[in-house]
Amino acid sequence: MLENLSDESDKWTYLFNNLSKMNEIPEEFDENQFQDLFTTAKIANFTAEYTEEQKMSYDYQNCLNYAVETAVEAAVKTATEKAQCETARNLLKMGLTAAQIAQATGLSEEEIIKLK
Repeated sequence: MLENLSDESDKWTYLFNNLSKMNEIPEEFDENQFQDLFTTAKIANFTAEYTEEQKMSYDYQNCLNYAVETAVEAAVKTATEKAQCETARNLLKMGLTAAQIAQATGLSEEEIIKLK
């Protein structure tokens, strides 16, 4: 049956229909794109291979990923706000009105007035 799988779509369909019956990974699925699925399936089934140490490792990695994601989002937000304020200051120096600057930068008129 596995030898009749002609393309990636067939492989994925076969996997989803038969994953719960598999005791080992067939060599036809020994590709990186399928490895995450098998790893996740092991974790979801809490097999004997899934130890408390592995759980802690996955939890730790997820915490790190979340921290990095949060830090990047905060850094981008801060950089964007600083760029908006700098642009607004430059436009103020050019003599534009607070309403025009608000339209150009996305800042509120109140924020722009505070920059004066």
